[in-house]
Amino acid sequence: MTIKTDKREVIQILDIRKEKESFEIPVEGIPLELVLDRDYDVMRKLAREESPPLIAGLFGDLNKLLVIPDEGADKYSDFIGMLKKAGFPAQEESAIKDEDIRSHSLLFSDMKIGS
Repeated sequence: MTIKTDKREVIQILDIRKEKESFEIPVEGIPLELVLDRDYDVMRKLAREESPPLIAGLFGDLNKLLVIPDEGADKYSDFIGMLKKAGFPAQEESAIKDEDIRSHSLLFSDMKIGS
């Protein structure tokens, strides 16, 4: 735990063995910020809001889908081929349904969104 005050920063390692624990940590000054696990040392599953969209997450997703544009896909043929070899199922833009969007992590290749 890191406690930032108007005078200094206090770093304290907490030994937690029960579901509920209480701690008293004296500090100098007025506490401004409390940071738990500043360096992400504790293993945990991140909430969806905490996970930025990363390409690694897309590659590891079991429900990934490559959306191939109806026009101009030929300029991405090498990239599309590489993604297919990496296990991406591919579907043409015109064949995408609402259910595909809801149930998959999608990768678009040079599609025009909107009009």
